[in-house]
Amino acid sequence: RDIALPCRPERNHLAYASAECTLAGGIQLVGTRDSMLALVHPDGTVFSLGAVGPCGAVHAFAVSPDGQSAIGVSGDPDDLGVVFRFDLKTGLKLYGRIFFHHADMPGLIGASNEPHTVAWSADGKLVAIGVRDRLACVYRFVLA
Repeated sequence: RDIALPCRPERNHLAYASAECTLAGGIQLVGTRDSMLALVHPDGTVFSLGAVGPCGAVHAFAVSPDGQSAIGVSGDPDDLGVVFRFDLKTGLKLYGRIFFHHADMPGLIGASNEPHTVAWSADGKLVAIGVRDRLACVYRFVLA
């Protein structure tokens, strides 16, 4: 289907889908190559949710077990990556970058700049995010 996805000014050449998932009710959540996010309803109506990061593509989504929300990742090799969540009831929430720091170990501070994959546990309590930067880590988060 030929639909127009959201774009930033002067960057419509990046308004192409780079990731998508299907939520409850057949609503598609679509991320673009320019970190824009949109809902595409079954009738083809597109609703822009705006940008989820400064640059880079939306790489992946993981849908919650109940189909009501999705966790997504966006990023670029030269900029900070972003983790976000969209929920059909509460909307978009940006979690920010993947950052770790342990107060007892000075110098052990880091930020992963290209989160690339995401998975949601079957019980809905955990999410795992894999990065493809020089750290090459998989992070596990407990959802509140």
